[in-house]
Amino acid sequence: MIRRTKPRGNEEGKETKKDPVLKFSDTQLIASGAASHRNVFSALADTSVEMIDVDIGGDHSGEDIEMGEEPNNSQMEKSTDVNPVFRELAVINGKINRMSNDELRQKLRSLRLDQRGNREVRKNRLKSYYRTEKLEEAYKKDPKIELYKYFDYYLVIDFEATCDAGNSQTYRHEIIEFPAMLVDTSQSKIIAEFHSYVRPVINPKLTEFCTCLTGITQELVNFAPEFPEVLKKFEEWLKEHNLLQKSGRFAVVTDGPWDMGRFMYLQCKTSNLPFPKWCRQWINIRKTYSNFYNSKRICLKDMLSTLGMRFEGKPHCGRDDAYNIARIAMRLLRDGANMRLNEEISMSERYSDIPGMTMVRNITRQSFLARRSPKKTNGNKMNIKEDNENEDSQMITDNEISKELRPATEIDHRNEDEFPDLLKSNT
Repeated sequence: MIRRTKPRGNEEGKETKKDPVLKFSDTQLIASGAASHRNVFSALADTSVEMIDVDIGGDHSGEDIEMGEEPNNSQMEKSTDVNPVFRELAVINGKINRMSNDELRQKLRSLRLDQRGNREVRKNRLKSYYRTEKLEEAYKKDPKIELYKYFDYYLVIDFEATCDAGNSQTYRHEIIEFPAMLVDTSQSKIIAEFHSYVRPVINPKLTEFCTCLTGITQELVNFAPEFPEVLKKFEEWLKEHNLLQKSGRFAVVTDGPWDMGRFMYLQCKTSNLPFPKWCRQWINIRKTYSNFYNSKRICLKDMLSTLGMRFEGKPHCGRDDAYNIARIAMRLLRDGANMRLNEEISMSERYSDIPGMTMVRNITRQSFLARRSPKKTNGNKMNIKEDNENEDSQMITDNEISKELRPATEIDHRNEDEFPDLLKSNT
């Protein structure tokens, strides 16, 4: 007998945030390969693995299983059509949720999985292990179950820019370090890297504050090429790795909205260059990390710490920051995350002449999935093709651009949470 029990964490008088739950009917449509619902499963790996925590029936211990939604009679009649893999995953997820910390560590150890991280990280890692294992087995029997990653490569970028201890809203930042790490998602491995220092032109002399923060000396930038030359070399590097060709599907990954939403945007304005199509949309790894591991948004150092990892290198060195962001991206991959684009920049001229007012906007999961499917909306064709990276993930419609936008979050160099190492070194 199926019985609906009281949802976990609900206490009278307290308002709690409910985890999204995959409906019983959706599992039937996914398992049967209904074309209009095939993206439902593909989107699951985009957020927390709680998305597939659908408990159907009871486990072997005879305990009641919690239900997101009790199926009606018509659903019960069709229950024999549900792919057994979803029933099995539901039971496994329910058991993992009831495990103690010691049981989680012991299970991870027996499977030779990483035991580092807090409780939520361990739970998600274990769920993702079973999800990958069971769905790969099911895929061999039923290819209608979609199992793929959104991108073949992640391009991790973390710029360093000129800065001053004063008001950053009116300061004209210029990129002075351009690093990039190329991660192969199929191998969860860094396969190439690009690095160059850049000579600034508006503020050619670095402030003492900037050198202290970034570790970049005046001598390093004096003998470096200017930004247009560096960007040209970088795009040649992208072509060498087939990333601007149809065969290379990639997404830019950053730590926060500032690298593309402010530094790249203002630098292109300063250098009188068009904003590159390949970076108009990107993955803000802070948002992905927060959603996947059910945590608040935290800085790079704290993300690593929560995963049981240490920062390697010097904080605020562009190359070292990019390397550590790539480490987090690879850990997310191994833990089962399927990172999607979640931020974009508008090419509107509305605030283009106001420093610090670069417009950055969220990309919802629904919008991301809709853009991947070529179709017409409001009489306009979506500028998306499945096999073309530039159009697939970078172009947006006029209707999208016209929506209200918000300014990028201010960069506060005196923020103790964001720049703890700099502040400690000055005390």
